[in-house]
Amino acid sequence: MINQCGLIDLGFDGPAYTWSNGRSPQFLIQERLDRVLANPDWSHLHPLASVSVLPRINSDHAPILLNTHKRSPYRRRSLKFEEFWTSHVEYSSIIKKLWRNFDLEYPSNIPMKLNHTLQHLNKWGKSNFGNIKLRIPILKSKLLDIRSMNPNPSNVLEERSLAQELNDLLHLEDTYWKQRAKRNWIRDGNRNTKYFHLCATARKRKNAIQNLQLEDGSWTNDHEAISNRLVDHFRKLFQ
Repeated sequence: MINQCGLIDLGFDGPAYTWSNGRSPQFLIQERLDRVLANPDWSHLHPLASVSVLPRINSDHAPILLNTHKRSPYRRRSLKFEEFWTSHVEYSSIIKKLWRNFDLEYPSNIPMKLNHTLQHLNKWGKSNFGNIKLRIPILKSKLLDIRSMNPNPSNVLEERSLAQELNDLLHLEDTYWKQRAKRNWIRDGNRNTKYFHLCATARKRKNAIQNLQLEDGSWTNDHEAISNRLVDHFRKLFQ
């Protein structure tokens, strides 16, 4: 029902259950009855929103707190392979060229070669595809302008060209969000980019580490403290 209504569960931090019948252990029942749901438009406006389950005191329901202003510290974006690059006619030849251009003397250099290839592939992708998110509204605006004119052979041909270019970009946008949402289908005959964007946002929120237990047993939600703790943990792990 939630999916049919185009909503998504924002998840939570804290206790797993929001309701209890308060009985003795042998008759105790606990459930997660309370949650926060959002539609794609709201989720797009508040991508970093978080939900916390607070302690139950005088009620059988635990209060839940929605925080829409949570900010994440700036982090340099990691390189990512974009699936829509493969639609370019020169993609295969570019990959072969980049792979050959980096000497591989030892098997241990394979990660370095992969990173080198991905770096140059990202530059190639930006050069050939540009910023899809910016190009789409610009093309839509141009189409509206040209369709408001009186038709003539020149602007009819231009309209067809712009419409085809826009359609191609919308296909690339579908692939972009589908890759991030980890979904492998699109509703027949209907672009569902909003749905994929919502799924990608939910996946990003789910993967985010909001709280972490430190070595002294205390908990923190400070991003710098969480980052330092994780770096220290893996440094010790791989020493």
